[in-house]
Amino acid sequence: ESMLGVSDASIVVGADGAVSTVEVLSSVSPELDAAAVAAVKHWRFRPAMACRKPVAGGTYVLARRFELGD
Repeated sequence: ESMLGVSDASIVVGADGAVSTVEVLSSVSPELDAAAVAAVKHWRFRPAMACRKPVAGGTYVLARRFELGD
């Protein structure tokens, strides 16, 4: 049986563009939340910039639909 839901999360992006921290803001279910956090940690972003150099600490809030299948 699959599970579908929208997960709101706060993420922090490191200087290398990798997601360093994920905090679930609105929980769907423990299983879906864990799968969403695991997926988001594999994503890459453009890091925040200061004086034309990448810096850690860019914080973003996102809402994405996730599906946890069999």
